[in-house]
Amino acid sequence: MRKLLYVSLLLCLSACSHLNKNTSQDSSKNKEDNIPKLTRPVVRRIWVPDEIRENEFIQGHWKYLLEKEAVWAK
Repeated sequence: MRKLLYVSLLLCLSACSHLNKNTSQDSSKNKEDNIPKLTRPVVRRIWVPDEIRENEFIQGHWKYLLEKEAVWAK
């Protein structure tokens, strides 16, 4: 009798956990549909060479220019 009770309890718990997984996946799909998308920004990279100003040495480095910002897509 105890074995039957344990088996039925295990079956009930596994069925409940299976149902919860399906509903959480469906709700995540609906949330993804409501999230607006962002477009990629356009960035240009320029190398600035070594420079000596008065009594100061500035080492060469990359300079990043943002040509087009990211915007919300429809």
